[in-house]
Amino acid sequence: MSDWQKKPQKTAPASTPIQLLGLDQVPFVGETFKVKNTLEEAKDSAQTKKAIEQQKRRHQEIISPRDGQKILNIILKADTIGTLEAVRQALEAIDQEKVMLRILDADVGHLTENDLKLAVSARAEIFGFKIKTANQLLNIARREKVKIRVSDIIYELIQAVRESMVGLLDPQINKKSLGRLEILAVFKNTGDKRIVGGRVVEGLIQNGARFDISRAGEYIGPGQINQLQQNKQDTKEVGRGKECGLAVKSAAEIQLGDILEVYQEEKKQQTL
Repeated sequence: MSDWQKKPQKTAPASTPIQLLGLDQVPFVGETFKVKNTLEEAKDSAQTKKAIEQQKRRHQEIISPRDGQKILNIILKADTIGTLEAVRQALEAIDQEKVMLRILDADVGHLTENDLKLAVSARAEIFGFKIKTANQLLNIARREKVKIRVSDIIYELIQAVRESMVGLLDPQINKKSLGRLEILAVFKNTGDKRIVGGRVVEGLIQNGARFDISRAGEYIGPGQINQLQQNKQDTKEVGRGKECGLAVKSAAEIQLGDILEVYQEEKKQQTL
């Protein structure tokens, strides 16, 4: 053991910078040293500590996702081992029912070229806490379309991960009912193109809206209105009690007396 001037020292009081020789491995930044009474006690403590840290820093196991479950691969970087584990523990608390969070690597230190290579090959995003990234690596990241998010606040970093997870989810599509139309005439049934006439019996119908075909209460198939006319003039919508002509697209054949259940699709972003 030596001081900052490389002079040998037997003891070192608090806040004294020192250099140590003889370690088998390079310790992580932020590691603490504890003095033991005997060499055997120190070895036992080191083995226990090593097992715990290896378990913490293990690479995420490759787990097959459930049907419909998305996967977000990420790489974690932090300034100290303490903050790295704090971030990891916070991430593990996120609900992963819809999106599996797979931590490919978690390490202390600034971003490296190897981190970028792993991110490219695994299509992973990089999240860092109080780290720096060289401009050269940022240019590579932009070229390879690797997302890098760095924050000095753990909460913001966790929120960034959550946002990336939510971004993988397909929007939830809800049907907003507009109205119902009864088919009074069928002028053309060719391929998936249909020209029909009908009366709006409930609500209103709009050009471009989607519909479900109902026959005697039974679902027949979906379709979409491509053109809507009233009194032989194009119109955007037709209200209750009015008759109109429609050019629609539907793989299902439309018959007299069918009911078109007209609706709009509303997309809503899912949550975790």
